[in-house]
Amino acid sequence: MTASSDHLPVYPACGAVDGDRDSEHWAKSTGWNDATKGNFPDWLQLTFDQPETAGRVNLYTLNSKQYPAASYGLKDWDIQAKVGGAWQTVASVRNNQSGLTSTTFTPTTTTALRVLTLTSNEGPTYSRIVELEAYGG
Repeated sequence: MTASSDHLPVYPACGAVDGDRDSEHWAKSTGWNDATKGNFPDWLQLTFDQPETAGRVNLYTLNSKQYPAASYGLKDWDIQAKVGGAWQTVASVRNNQSGLTSTTFTPTTTTALRVLTLTSNEGPTYSRIVELEAYGG
């Protein structure tokens, strides 16, 4: 797991694939937060050891009692797949206000998936992903 930047030491990229989907655990290093406040786009990338087929991504953005998704979660992002060495946008999410967004797209054989974050509901601040899950087609 790699990212455009990591808000270390608390919010590394690997925190977004630790199996913990609960935003209430946010302060315990369970999730990714970029380190470039106000600078978009950001990205979080999952690279596979060998080509895999993906057709759905579940993205859990920050959504706790203290930090609800409608105020602090990701608002706009693209799901991209690396095919033949080039990034292709396979799905886009706009105006999100939910903690969990399940996005389906045409099954694609890829060597990597990434979330290209465009803005958050807090405005031009941070990209925050609690958990990222990819599933086959």
